[in-house]
Amino acid sequence: MANPDDEQLKSYLKSFHPVVPEPLRTRAYPAKAGRLFALATTAAVSLAAIGLVVVLLSRSWQHVPRPATKSSPSREIAVQSLNSARGSQISTTLLTKLALDDHEAFDELMTEKVRTQFPLMKDEQSALRVLAKE
Repeated sequence: MANPDDEQLKSYLKSFHPVVPEPLRTRAYPAKAGRLFALATTAAVSLAAIGLVVVLLSRSWQHVPRPATKSSPSREIAVQSLNSARGSQISTTLLTKLALDDHEAFDELMTEKVRTQFPLMKDEQSALRVLAKE
């Protein structure tokens, strides 16, 4: 038994015809304007980077370290610190200042600290010998 509503639905569906959709509307930008903007942006970023490099290099060239002498204040501070701080810690600020001002005094101080605070490497139970055996 055919339903009359089915016949009506079939005739309704046959009345539809496929329609080709229209292309979407887009705004057209001139290609020349886009290239000009990209070129200007690239030039601005490049100039900013070059300027930053020039400023940083000029600042580093202005700072010329002075050579340390045998009787420099930093060497005296290092000697005093070494004598007063045997077995205790030296402040990070003092170590940094000494490393920047007088490399030789800093090396001497660190060498002395290594000798007094770490076990001797010549010892039979030194970490170096134990690791070498393994």
